[in-house]
Amino acid sequence: MKRIPEPEYMDMQDEADAYADADFNDVNAAFVNDLLAFVGDRDQARIIDM
Repeated sequence: MKRIPEPEYMDMQDEADAYADADFNDVNAAFVNDLLAFVGDRDQARIIDM
Protein backbone atom coordinates (compact mmCIF):
# COMPACT_ATOMS: atom_id res chain seq x y z
CA MET A 1 0.00 0.00 0.00
CA LYS A 2 1.41 3.37 -0.96
CA ARG A 3 1.48 5.83 1.93
CA ILE A 4 -0.03 9.23 1.20
CA PRO A 5 0.89 11.73 3.94
CA GLU A 6 -1.71 14.19 5.11
CA PRO A 7 -1.03 17.84 4.36
CA GLU A 8 0.75 19.80 7.08
CA TYR A 9 -1.62 22.24 8.75
CA MET A 10 0.76 23.74 11.27
CA ASP A 11 3.44 25.19 9.03
CA MET A 12 3.48 28.55 10.82
CA GLN A 13 5.12 28.94 14.22
CA ASP A 14 2.09 30.69 15.72
CA GLU A 15 -0.12 27.75 14.69
CA ALA A 16 2.26 25.26 16.31
CA ASP A 17 2.45 27.40 19.46
CA ALA A 18 -1.34 27.63 19.69
CA TYR A 19 -1.63 23.84 19.38
CA ALA A 20 1.10 23.28 21.97
CA ASP A 21 -0.66 25.65 24.39
CA ALA A 22 -4.14 24.18 23.84
CA ASP A 23 -5.86 22.35 26.68
CA PHE A 24 -7.29 19.04 25.44
CA ASN A 25 -8.14 17.63 28.88
CA ASP A 26 -11.93 17.91 28.50
CA VAL A 27 -12.12 16.38 25.03
CA ASN A 28 -9.67 13.61 25.97
CA ALA A 29 -11.65 12.78 29.11
CA ALA A 30 -14.90 12.71 27.12
CA PHE A 31 -13.33 10.33 24.61
CA VAL A 32 -12.14 7.95 27.33
CA ASN A 33 -15.50 8.08 29.13
CA ASP A 34 -17.34 7.29 25.89
CA LEU A 35 -14.91 4.48 25.11
CA LEU A 36 -15.31 2.92 28.55
CA ALA A 37 -19.09 3.16 28.25
CA PHE A 38 -18.84 1.39 24.89
CA VAL A 39 -16.53 -1.46 25.98
CA GLY A 40 -18.23 -2.04 29.31
CA ASP A 41 -16.31 -4.33 31.68
CA ARG A 42 -12.77 -2.92 31.78
CA ASP A 43 -11.33 -6.18 33.15
CA GLN A 44 -12.18 -7.90 29.88
CA ALA A 45 -11.43 -5.02 27.47
CA ARG A 46 -8.40 -5.13 25.18
CA ILE A 47 -7.40 -1.87 23.51
CA ILE A 48 -4.54 -1.01 21.21
CA ASP A 49 -3.55 2.58 20.41
CA MET A 50 -2.14 2.79 16.93
